[in-house]
Amino acid sequence: MNDTLAGWLQVGLLVAALAACYIPLGNYIAKIFGGYGPPGSGVSPGSGVSPRAGSSTTNKHWKVERAIFKATGIDPDVDQTWGQYLRSMLAFSAVSVLFLYGMQRLQGHLFSFVGQPTAAVPANTAFNTAASFTTNTNWQNYSGESTMTYLTQMTGLAVQNFMSAAVGLVVAIAMIATKAGQSPIFNPGPHGLTEIMYAMASEANNNGSAFAGLGTAATWYQTLGGIVMLFSRFAPEIFALGLAGSLARQSPVPASAGTLDTRTPLFVGMVVGVILILVGLTYFPAFALGPFAEGLR
Repeated sequence: MNDTLAGWLQVGLLVAALAACYIPLGNYIAKIFGGYGPPGSGVSPGSGVSPRAGSSTTNKHWKVERAIFKATGIDPDVDQTWGQYLRSMLAFSAVSVLFLYGMQRLQGHLFSFVGQPTAAVPANTAFNTAASFTTNTNWQNYSGESTMTYLTQMTGLAVQNFMSAAVGLVVAIAMIATKAGQSPIFNPGPHGLTEIMYAMASEANNNGSAFAGLGTAATWYQTLGGIVMLFSRFAPEIFALGLAGSLARQSPVPASAGTLDTRTPLFVGMVVGVILILVGLTYFPAFALGPFAEGLR
C-alpha cells in the first residue's frame, strides 16, 4: 500500500468514526448539560420527570457515574455558585499543569523500560508544554518523538488534548446556562446562538445592531455588552500605540533583497489573505453551530 492510499484510508476512517459517534455522544452531552440523566436513566426531556427536583441520583445516573461521585465526594444534584465553579475549574487546571509538568520532569524514571529511554524534559520546556496543553493551545517547541517518552505522550499530552477541551466546554456551557436562566432568549437552539454571536460581534466591532429576537435589554446583556464594547474599543488602541512605540524605538534598516515592500500587490494580498483566514477560523465554527445547523434541521 502506497503512502497516498494509506493517507486517504486514514482520513476516511476518521470521518467514519466521527460520523458514527457524533449523534449518540451529542445526545449524551446535551442531556447531561441540560440537567437530565444519561440515555437509559429514565430522566429525559420526554419522560415527564424533572431534571432537578424529584429526580434522585439513583435513577438519574449510571452506576459507574454514581461510583465516581461517591469516590470524589460530589453531589451531582446540587448546583454550584459561580465562585465554586471557578475555583473548581482553576484547581483542576492547576493540578493538570503540575501533573503534566511532573510527568515530563520525571519521565526518565517512569516506566523507562517501555519504549525508548529519554532524559527529563528541561524545566522551562516542561512548564511551557504543560501550560500549552492544559490551555488547549498545543504549542510545541520541541521534537516530540525524541523529547517525550511514549508514557508522557499518551497519558500526559494526549489526555490533555481531551481534558483541556472539556474544561473549555463546561465553562461555555456554564455561561450559556447562566444566560438562559437570567436573560431572554426567544429563539433557543441554533438561531438563538446566531443571535448571541451576532450581538457580541456587533458590539465588539462598534456596530451596535442585533436581531429582534434577542432580549438585549436584560441586565446580563447590557452589562456584558458594555464590557465587550469598552474592551474591544480600547484594547486594540492600547496595543496599537504600544506597537507604534516599539517601532519608533527601532533604527531604520536599509532595504535589501529580503525586504517586503508594503506598496506591492504581494503585500496587500498577504494582508487580505491573513485577515480572511483569521476571520474564517474565528466565525466558521459559529456558523456551523448556528445558521448551518439551523438550515439542516
